[in-house]
Amino acid sequence: MLRSKILKTVFSKNPSTFDPRKCGDAVSSAVIFLLFKGLTRLQANRKIALDLAESYSISSNEKRYIFDLGEHCWSDGKPITAFDFEQSWKQALIPGFQSFSAHLLYPIKNAAKAKRGEISVSKTGVYVESEYKLVIELERPTPHFLELVSFCSFFPIPIHAQKQFSCFPDESFVSNGPFKLAKWKPNNKLLLKKNSLSRNKFSVHLDQIEIRILSNEKKSYSDFQNKKLDWLGEPFSSFPINYLPLCSAEWKIHPVGGLTLCFFNTRVFPFTNRYIRQAFSLAIQREQVLAKLNIPYVQPAMALVPPILKGNKRRNFFTDGDIWLAKKLFQKGLREFDTTARRLNIVLTFEASESAIQMARCLKQFWEEAFSIRIILEPLEFKIFYDRLSKKQHMLSLSQWVAQYTSPMNLLERFQDLDNGKNFSCWENLKFKRLLGRYLKQKNLDKSIDLVEQAEAVLFEDMPIAPISYFSFSYLKHPHLENLLFSPVGRVYLEEVRINKQLLENGLNELAESMTQISF
Repeated sequence: MLRSKILKTVFSKNPSTFDPRKCGDAVSSAVIFLLFKGLTRLQANRKIALDLAESYSISSNEKRYIFDLGEHCWSDGKPITAFDFEQSWKQALIPGFQSFSAHLLYPIKNAAKAKRGEISVSKTGVYVESEYKLVIELERPTPHFLELVSFCSFFPIPIHAQKQFSCFPDESFVSNGPFKLAKWKPNNKLLLKKNSLSRNKFSVHLDQIEIRILSNEKKSYSDFQNKKLDWLGEPFSSFPINYLPLCSAEWKIHPVGGLTLCFFNTRVFPFTNRYIRQAFSLAIQREQVLAKLNIPYVQPAMALVPPILKGNKRRNFFTDGDIWLAKKLFQKGLREFDTTARRLNIVLTFEASESAIQMARCLKQFWEEAFSIRIILEPLEFKIFYDRLSKKQHMLSLSQWVAQYTSPMNLLERFQDLDNGKNFSCWENLKFKRLLGRYLKQKNLDKSIDLVEQAEAVLFEDMPIAPISYFSFSYLKHPHLENLLFSPVGRVYLEEVRINKQLLENGLNELAESMTQISF
C-alpha cells in the first residue's frame, strides 16, 4: 500500500466504545464518525448535507419529519433500513441502557418519559413507515433537528449484527462509514481501512488510517518530529505544554465550541452552598493560568456558551480573579455552615494527563492562597475519571466540554434535568428551565441569543460550574498533510484528508539527511 495513502496519527487513550449509542467522549466519537454515518452530515462550513437520507419532508407544524433513505449498505453487504434507525434509537432510550448522550434524543416525542421508565419505548415518536422511510414525531418544533441527527449518537447500528457490541471488536465488525475496522489492539494500535461498500468511497482519498495508542506525550512528540506521525494533537492527543515554544512555527490552533471548566457537585459538602461555589470560581485567576501554562490564543471564559456558538458575541457573567470578593463570599459560606476553613477537605478530581495536572496545580495554588485551606489533587485514568463523573461520584472536578451540535442549546440543556448524563454538577433550576423553553420557541436570532444569556445569568447566580477557558484544538501537522478540516464542534474530517506525495517524500529526505549529519 502506498505511504501517501496512509494517515498515521496517535490517540492518548483507548476509545471507550465503538457503539454510537454509548459514545460520550471525544476519542470514541471521532472513531465512530469514521466507522458510521447517519441521516445527515454537518459539514466544516456549518451547512447540513444529506447522508444516508436521500430526501426529507417537514410537516407544517414542524413536529413531524419523514426521511426517505437512499440505497446504502452495511460493510457486510446487507441493506441499511429504517428499521435499523428505529431499533437503534429505541434501544438507547431503554432505562437500563447506558448512554451518555441519550438526552440528545429527548426532542423526540415521549423519549424523555421512556428513558425515565414512565412509558414503553414503543410509544416514542419513531416509526417505520416502509423499509426505507423513517418517520419522527417531536415534542415541539426543534429548529436544529436536522443538525442534531448528524451527531454520532443518532447513527444506526446494524440490528442484524448487534451482538458484535457485546464482543471484542475485530475485522468482522459491521459498520457503514467511510472506513471499517481492520485491527484493534487496546493500548497498542487501531487500524482502519477504506470501506469499499460506502457510496462515497471515491471521495475518500486515504486507503488506511493507522492510529497508535500512546499515553506518553513526549514520546508522541518525538515520533512526530521523526516523521513517524503525520499529525499530532487534539481532540485525539496532546503534546507537552513546555514544548510549545519550540514548535510554535508549526503549531496550529482551531477554535471549537467547548470549554475547560470545573464542576461543583452541588450535592456534596461544602459545594451545596452557592457562596462557596462562587468564591472558588472568583478566586481563579484565568489570565494567569493561561500565561503560566504557556497556552497562547486561548481565551479565558467567564460564561458557559463559547462565542463561536453565539455569533461571536462575548459577554462575561462574573469578574476574573476577584480575590477580595472571593474571600468575602467564602467567609459568608462558612458562617452559614457554622464551620471553619480548617475543617474543609477539598478533593479536586481530574484526568491524569500532563495538561490537566499542570492546570490542577495552578487551581490548587489559587484556592489554598485565597482561603487558607488544603486542596487534595486526585488524578485518575480517563476511563475511571469519566465513570466517576457520570455517576456523580466527585466533589470538585476539572474537565472539558465540547458541544455536540452548533446550537447553544447543547451546552445549556445539560443542566435542564438532573438525570441528564452530562449534568455533573447535579444542578437544576425552574427559572432556567423556563428560559430554555422560551428559547426553543424563539425564531428571531437576536432574541434567541438574549434568552441564552438570560439563562446563563441564572446559571451563574448559583455557579454550579467554574468556566476557565474557551476550548481550542491545538495540533501539529507536517506540510504534506492537506485538507485537514474541522467542524465548529470539533469533528475532524479525516475522510477528506489528502497526503501530498511530493511533500511527503521531501520531508522524509530532509529527515534522512539530518540523521546522516548527526551520525557524522
